[in-house]
Amino acid sequence: MSERPGILRALSSVHLTPRFALLLAAPALPLVLLPGSLAPVLAAAWALVCAGVAAADLRAAVRVGELEWERATPPKLSIGVPNPVTLRVRNTSARVARIVARETPPPGFEGERAFGTLDVAPRASEERTLHLAPPSRGTFRFGGVGVLSLGPRRFAGWRGVAPIGEEVRVYPDIQAVHRYALLERRGLLHEIGVRAARYAGAGTEFESLRDWQPGDDFRDVDWKATARRGKPVVRRYEVERSQTIVLAVDAGRLMTPVVGPMTKLDRSVNAALLMAYLATRMGDQVGLLVFGRDVQTFLPPRRGHRQFLATLEALHGVEGALEEPDYARAMRYLASRVQRRSLVVV
Repeated sequence: MSERPGILRALSSVHLTPRFALLLAAPALPLVLLPGSLAPVLAAAWALVCAGVAAADLRAAVRVGELEWERATPPKLSIGVPNPVTLRVRNTSARVARIVARETPPPGFEGERAFGTLDVAPRASEERTLHLAPPSRGTFRFGGVGVLSLGPRRFAGWRGVAPIGEEVRVYPDIQAVHRYALLERRGLLHEIGVRAARYAGAGTEFESLRDWQPGDDFRDVDWKATARRGKPVVRRYEVERSQTIVLAVDAGRLMTPVVGPMTKLDRSVNAALLMAYLATRMGDQVGLLVFGRDVQTFLPPRRGHRQFLATLEALHGVEGALEEPDYARAMRYLASRVQRRSLVVV
């Protein structure tokens, strides 16, 4: 009696494939044409043959317990865009493993589920990657991976679940920041429409000297340089650096509707993250204010990469609320916390 639960568990993990069903049904038409007394006997004999074939396939198949599994995901997933999910499997047996694996992502994740069929040599490893797009920011949990280990003839196999469930955190679109940084390093920002521009007279930070051209303001003429060179020379200015920028994110009712794969709030958060990256890269001080009816989050303006990381973590937890945002209250709060002149981007 004590062996019965183990036998039942083993039988419940057996999987007969459609290929086995075709094998079993192959002689159906000839058997129908045989005399009535002979057909049942031959059908029973053929069923026993098929059962033997399936049993032999099962004995040759690698057990699910002989496989070691690992799932690799980015430490920070990006919302609304495909993120790589890699499955690695090691075959610890002395036989070739023929495996069909299927992912169990958190609810709402869009993308492919099946890793396909993997043929893993004895004592070897294989890996496959698929891509999934999270629907929102937050913490989610992957389930185990569904596994089918087939025999060499693919008539039967063992079913199981690889117990590699794990939690993942979904952030604003970090991939957009990575893409921008990569294009910046390669000098290819023009491919996304970014052009470097300096505005003569638009700032007060000296940039360089150049020859005077028609239309230049005479107030920008550098008279000492003009005297040295013997021709009119003007100063060029560029917009000041080290400015204070506060990113104000409205998390109120009007930001909760879904537009495409994300809410308006998610798109606003993505834009705020990219702007925070650009501002910190330029040496500006960046702060963050998230508000609805009340102020939810405030980061005092600071500069540097640590401030960008702090902004990323703060934006990760932003949630919308079905309430009217109080802009006046948010601006009064900001004025009481930031004393110096600042650019507020809503």
